[in-house]
Amino acid sequence: MKPLMPHDLIQPDKAAAAFRAHEVPFHAIIEAAPTGMVMVDSEGRIVMMNAQMERLFGYHRDELLGQPIETLLPKRYHANHWVLRKDFLAAPETRPMGQGRDLFALRKDASEFPVEIGLNPVETPEGCFVLASVVDITERKRAEKSLRQSETHFRALAEGLPQLVWTASADGVCDYVSPQWRIYSGLPEEKLLGLHGTLHLVHPDDKALVSSAWERAVATKTPLDYEFRIRHADGEYRWFRAWALPQQDSDGRIVKWIGTNTDIDEQRRARTSLETEIRTRTAQLQASLDSLEELLYTIAHDLRAPNRAMQGFAHLLKFEYGERLDDTARDYLERISTSAVRNDQLIRDLLEYGRVSHESLSLAPTDLGESVAAVLQALEKDLKHRQARIRVGQDWPRVLANGSMLKQILTNFLTNALQYVPADKEPEIEISAVRENEKAVLRVKDNGIGILADQIDRAFKPFVRLPNALHAPGTGMGLAIVKRAVERMNGEVGAESAPGKGSCFWVELWAA
Repeated sequence: MKPLMPHDLIQPDKAAAAFRAHEVPFHAIIEAAPTGMVMVDSEGRIVMMNAQMERLFGYHRDELLGQPIETLLPKRYHANHWVLRKDFLAAPETRPMGQGRDLFALRKDASEFPVEIGLNPVETPEGCFVLASVVDITERKRAEKSLRQSETHFRALAEGLPQLVWTASADGVCDYVSPQWRIYSGLPEEKLLGLHGTLHLVHPDDKALVSSAWERAVATKTPLDYEFRIRHADGEYRWFRAWALPQQDSDGRIVKWIGTNTDIDEQRRARTSLETEIRTRTAQLQASLDSLEELLYTIAHDLRAPNRAMQGFAHLLKFEYGERLDDTARDYLERISTSAVRNDQLIRDLLEYGRVSHESLSLAPTDLGESVAAVLQALEKDLKHRQARIRVGQDWPRVLANGSMLKQILTNFLTNALQYVPADKEPEIEISAVRENEKAVLRVKDNGIGILADQIDRAFKPFVRLPNALHAPGTGMGLAIVKRAVERMNGEVGAESAPGKGSCFWVELWAA
């Protein structure tokens, strides 16, 4: 059979007859192939090729048709290639060429490039032809080389780190562990790889944590981060911190996990020891504070007896000998009596502060509306005396509170609202509450003289009396008692205020 020449390739009927084409001309199929396609006869001469071959090798097809296929091979392959062709024709079958070996092709400009070649026998009445597909794998080889270099660098880094380094596939199959794993566990590498990897080394109490953390990281495509215990070769468990990052492809799919386990056993033990010491010292400090508060409570209680005696004798002196005293003496007596009353109020406030701090406290769902109504009723006489205008909200969430302490807080806010409004001004008080997520906030707003913003925090400290133009009396303990009561109910207290614009005191408690 003579080689097919260029004029044959443009005559579909001849090509089809020669190669048993079906409805689509054979040469058209070859020409449309996305890879290089070349056909040789039993003598190794090129009888057909497509445009992709021209592009790959830099030849025009007229230059190659009829030429030996060795024209496209480096010279080092020529001597043995005819033997390989002969062996293939002796037992023709579809297979890759040179399987397991690196193959190279030769361009017209004498440059070589790596290729992947597939061989396909084509039986015709005129003999067996070989149709070969040729794929330029230069980019693949570069990528493989880059990957090998990257893996070499990774292993060099991983094996130089003190941490236990590992990698796993997207589905969690462990495919690499650093030598430190073998040293730490005392197990061969094959015992540490696979689906369950090193899970058998995890402390039984930590396995559920490890599994849930892994599932969460895979589901959310977020870094893995948790602390757990791993069994050492000596059978003891040590604490490690696991940290792993997901590697994703261009479509966002996880293709690999790269992780490290860092030994934090010493830090963990030190932290536990420190936490224990802190708890011990906190307990000691709290005991000291409790003792001081109890001492204060006792002293305050004992001071009331002589104070009451001073008040009583001052009253008797005024009642029985008042007419015999001159104005100066009566003024002195009045001052003694007033000071005794103020001192008694201070002592009672100290006792109340101690009671709020120490008494057994129970919290229960409490209706804010009912508490507000009860306090307004108790203060009805004072409110009417000052002709106060009261606005009360409609929505009253339930809170976890102690009923009596809550009423005490409201009473303090309302009496302050009356006390710190000038005498020539009608008090306006607004009481409201609102649910905010898991909390409820109670607010008492007034139109009093207000407080400087930088003095608000001081107002809640014990024995602090802020200067005011009204010279309102007090011991400086009222808001301190409020703050202590709110803290006992696991809440927070504060205020917003400005001079001349009134104040809004608020309490935040857990909603019931």
